[in-house]
Amino acid sequence: MTKIHCIFILLLASVLSYAGPADSSNIYNASVIREELKKNANTVRRLYTQEISISGPDRAIVKTREVITILNSKGAGELLYYNFTDKFRSLEDVDLKLYDADGNLIEKHKKKDLTSQSAGSGLVEDGKVFFIRLASAKYPVTIEKEYVVKLNGIYQLPTFYFCEPYQSVETAKLTLKYPSSMTVNHKRYHLATEGKKTVDGKDEIWQWEVHGLPSLVHEKHAGDWKYQVPRIGF
Repeated sequence: MTKIHCIFILLLASVLSYAGPADSSNIYNASVIREELKKNANTVRRLYTQEISISGPDRAIVKTREVITILNSKGAGELLYYNFTDKFRSLEDVDLKLYDADGNLIEKHKKKDLTSQSAGSGLVEDGKVFFIRLASAKYPVTIEKEYVVKLNGIYQLPTFYFCEPYQSVETAKLTLKYPSSMTVNHKRYHLATEGKKTVDGKDEIWQWEVHGLPSLVHEKHAGDWKYQVPRIGF
């Protein structure tokens, strides 16, 4: 990554907490996406929310909702939904929907519609992968992914990535809830907002939210993109 590009990311991150939310009157309609969010973008995250609720040192529920508009065929990878499970991680529920450019529902699936197969390493396969590919003949289309994952025997909480390369964001929000008797450490990368902390009875709640994040171009030979985008690790 060039020095100029690094400076651009830091400047961009510094204004995230001040940018206002996008028009959410119809997050399934591609025509209302602001032009500046289409620049250098193959996909637009219209809405991305994740709620991590920790009930104890070894138990948590992760609820995720993604509404992503795919602008062109380069973003077609978003039409493939997959999730890995093992004895420490189970997929509780899935709801997938596909909308046309005007926001009309054209396809929907539940967990029972997913294909599953064994996944693992060594002589014993101890996990499964659930997957399905939705079809689209033309773009733009919008896919909505809602799924719930239960963690048993927490080793590490999932890192929250606000975006991926060539993907802009209208709204992204992370909520972390855990008992006040516990300590959960976190670290922000390329993100200016420190988040908001509140107390609800015996629980502590952290929230981080960004709006209007333009697409970031991933330069060739710049290394793993996961270390270059705004994210929060635990």
